[in-house]
Amino acid sequence: MLKIKTSRFGEINVSENDLIYLPEGLIGFSTLNHFALINDKGSDFKWLQSLDEDEFAILIARPDFLPDYKVDISKYDAESIKLVDTKNAVFFVIVTIPEDVKNMSVNLQAPLILNLKDKIAKQVVLSDEELYPTKHFVFRKIKETYEHILQEE
Repeated sequence: MLKIKTSRFGEINVSENDLIYLPEGLIGFSTLNHFALINDKGSDFKWLQSLDEDEFAILIARPDFLPDYKVDISKYDAESIKLVDTKNAVFFVIVTIPEDVKNMSVNLQAPLILNLKDKIAKQVVLSDEELYPTKHFVFRKIKETYEHILQEE
């Protein structure tokens, strides 16, 4: 276990298994390279907590709730995180939760790819902005998908 200091959670212990390295950092935060994945208790979210800057943490989630969401990994991106077998790849999307939770969105255009085996990750930018927007409104999509059921009740 490693003890880390965070502004959001205070001083906490994290497992070595939860440490990840982003050689290129995140878009707009290239100097932040060392992170810990912290479970958000009682939810499917995780916090990506910087070890380089204790005030920096972002909420992420696996996009399992979007069955049509597919990310093709380029050979360059796979090599940059030492990903040999795609079975070791896990994808995350960045989550934004504003004051009105109904406007919660996820960034589908710039997911994180994590090599589970080597604990190296990279944020990639997908080319199809129409198919994968930076603000995919989660609740709106759920409402659209199930609106016919809601109207019947």
